[in-house]
Amino acid sequence: MQHDTMAVPAVGGPATGATTGATTGAPTDAGDIVILSDATFDAAVGGASGLVLVDFGADRCAPCRMMKPVIERLARQYRGRVTVATLDVDANPRIAARFTVRSIPTFLFFRDGEAVAGIVGAVAESRLAAQLDALLAGGDDPSPPAA
Repeated sequence: MQHDTMAVPAVGGPATGATTGATTGAPTDAGDIVILSDATFDAAVGGASGLVLVDFGADRCAPCRMMKPVIERLARQYRGRVTVATLDVDANPRIAARFTVRSIPTFLFFRDGEAVAGIVGAVAESRLAAQLDALLAGGDDPSPPAA
């Protein structure tokens, strides 16, 4: 199975909604991961400065569940440099549709509210870390992963 880097549209729209509490866009106790919803996405991601990694997934998805500990480790590893967030596509179909998320897990990377990169599929932690490192260094994409 090949995992592709994808182009993604801009967040768009004004930032709206509060950003407090676990279901409204604030970090939770689980490794500083922000739980997003359709109602909080624009404020939490579109209004963010810096780098944001959003994990689009669902509880019903085995690869998504497999990636959860990876996302938790990345949230701890990049604390203070990257905001790590998750969005349940089953409970929040509007945002998933806006970004044309057709396969899960999908990982979208945003810089200053603008989508700059994406990775589809369960991938190695090192692949996500390489993408984060490249974006933190000011680039858009690391070297292609080995086949």
